[in-house]
Amino acid sequence: MTLDKLAYLIKGRFAGVFRLLQVPVGRLVYLRHRKCVKSALAQASIAGSIRGEAAEIRPLLSDDADELSLFLKSFGEEDLQFFRPHGFEPEEIQSAIRMGFFMLYGLFVGGKVKGYCLLKLYPGKKAYLGTILSDSLRGCGLGKFMSAYLRWQASLIRFRLRATIAKDNVSSFRSHESLGAVSVVCDLPNNYQLFEISLEGAEVLRPELETL
Repeated sequence: MTLDKLAYLIKGRFAGVFRLLQVPVGRLVYLRHRKCVKSALAQASIAGSIRGEAAEIRPLLSDDADELSLFLKSFGEEDLQFFRPHGFEPEEIQSAIRMGFFMLYGLFVGGKVKGYCLLKLYPGKKAYLGTILSDSLRGCGLGKFMSAYLRWQASLIRFRLRATIAKDNVSSFRSHESLGAVSVVCDLPNNYQLFEISLEGAEVLRPELETL
């Protein structure tokens, strides 16, 4: 059994224990790699346009917590079945920002949050990704853009990029697969699989927001 699978099982069966352990472990990971994390975040802002409106993707600040909370709470339970990396209350989002081992990014269109993505750092230089996008912007390539964006950020911190994806979440798998090689690390309970996404060449693929 891999350490990743063991961690997934602990998270599922002993959620309280997992939450207690993830903070000190995550903080140690961040403190060890904070120089490269800060460097990647300093390069992370990309401006452009989407459907004729000014757009920007950038690292989230504590002041963004209220708006992100409203954005996340606007989704139904069905939309969130594959996405729950942390609590959705403003104080929980601010806590995630402060911890350092979450790298959180907002996609702003017309000054409003319309997409959210993140990397969660783990021991062994592994980064787990998550993305969620407003219904109003689906179908215009932004899912692929956010996957490319996280792939680029992971390459800057030199972490391996991983994702847990439900076997029936075909659209998520395809958005990652379109960017490069995707390999199955192991099967997980509840019809999930753990994937690793190749970062070969990602360091030169700073995605552009102008073409969307």
